[in-house]
Parts: sequence; structure tokens; C-alpha cells
Amino acid sequence: MGDKRIWQDLRNQAWDAKRRGDFQQAVSLLTAAVQEVSTLPEDRADLSMTLNTLANLYAETGQVTNAIEIATRDIEVCRQLPGEARILLGSSLMFLAHVLLEARRYAEAIDPATEGAKIYSTVMGEAHSETVRMRQVLAEIQAGSARPS
Repeated sequence: MGDKRIWQDLRNQAWDAKRRGDFQQAVSLLTAAVQEVSTLPEDRADLSMTLNTLANLYAETGQVTNAIEIATRDIEVCRQLPGEARILLGSSLMFLAHVLLEARRYAEAIDPATEGAKIYSTVMGEAHSETVRMRQVLAEIQAGSARPS
């Protein structure tokens, strides 16, 4: 069984490594943090946030395949969270859509962007700035998918 304090220490050390520009160490520490928090069944939201941080780090360092893999795993975890944590799912879906958009994988980005925008609209309201931003991202993805390759 994992230890939440160990997970928190690993996560904090990863943030420190990232701030120092040591991305390889940050990835290693976050991977260990994911393993630690994965053994804590009551902490699925913490697992999601750790996976999301790791996926972001991969995306920042141009490791798109790894970012997509980890973001997809994060979405699977988010789908198991209770309804009040639905915004995490929306955020994770939109992150995946952004990564796919940056990689010009428009067709793959449409579904997560559509679902993420729908969740944002439901949870935050249609006029909320995040919902508006997500709708703009979705429009950009749809425009990109309509362009010939």
C-alpha cells in the first residue's frame, strides 16, 4: 500500500526539478509519484492530477507520444471519479485535444475537444471564459480537420 506523504514528497521534488530545468529528473520523480499514488484507491483525483502533470511535462519537452499516452490514461482515471469531479475530466479531455492540435492530428482531437467543451458548458455555464476558450479551441480543431493534408 502506498504512502501519501511519499507521493507528496515525490511530486514536490518533481516540481523543484522542473524549476531547475532538469526535465529528465522531473519525469522520473513524477513517474514514481504516479506509481505511489496508484496504490491509494481513495485518491483517484490525486492520481489524475499527477498524471496530468506528467503529461504536461512530456508535452512541454516535445514528447508528444508519451504526452498522449499519459493523457489518455488520465482520462480513463477521470471517468471513474464521482460527478462533482467532472471538471477534471473536462480539463483532461481539453489537454489531450490541445496536444493533438499542436501535433496537427485534427481528426483525433475532435472527440476529446467536443466532449471537453460540453463538460465545461454543463459545469461552468456557456458564458464562462473557460467554456468560451474551449469552444474556440474546438473551432480551431474543426477548421484544421477541414484543411486538405
